[in-house]
Amino acid sequence: MRIVLDAGIETVGPDIWLARVPPHDIRGLGDIGQSLGARSVLLVASVNFDASTRRLEFERTDVKILNLGTSEDTVIVRSATEPTKEITANPHVPTSHIPFAPGDEAFLRKVHHEMPKNMAAAAERLLAGVRKHHPGNLKEGDRRRFTETPDNFWMILIQPRAKNFYISVRGAPKSHVSNQIALTPGRNPNYSAFYLRDEAHVAEALDIVLRAKTL
Repeated sequence: MRIVLDAGIETVGPDIWLARVPPHDIRGLGDIGQSLGARSVLLVASVNFDASTRRLEFERTDVKILNLGTSEDTVIVRSATEPTKEITANPHVPTSHIPFAPGDEAFLRKVHHEMPKNMAAAAERLLAGVRKHHPGNLKEGDRRRFTETPDNFWMILIQPRAKNFYISVRGAPKSHVSNQIALTPGRNPNYSAFYLRDEAHVAEALDIVLRAKTL
């Protein structure tokens, strides 16, 4: 059975979209992994996206329901390794159109100066994805630590030696859904932590950060 979605489709990053899908429609797609929070999360093996019509298409058999939320807000993540079948769409968040606050700009300058190009690009795409939905400002602390303000729902630590980012997010690990990223309890019992080590994991990292905002 072919599933077609055309309500509220937004491209957030490579292989990740936001859509409006009623929870009762999601229930009909298969077994439910868990039911937490407001946002639903679907993992889909293969997706066709038409940027001109803002339409997503995929087979029902390709869908895995990672989380069933209480609202129509739905995150769709493509899990297959082949290139996304996307028509005339840029697979990256258009960062040139995303307004960054002064603290964000300071973070990006430090990232581009101290990190490899691929990880600097990953950090910029992650921040752009957050700012696309939630205006704010990263406040620089000690030891290359940048914390979201005014709502501290995530923090990112630049680690040049390890060539990765340590990220802390609001919500215990059980409150989040992850596939390739390993979530661990944070120092605060109400927070989780993970490492962003690969540019290919930006979409999943973004979903975790966006979910943290709702918790």
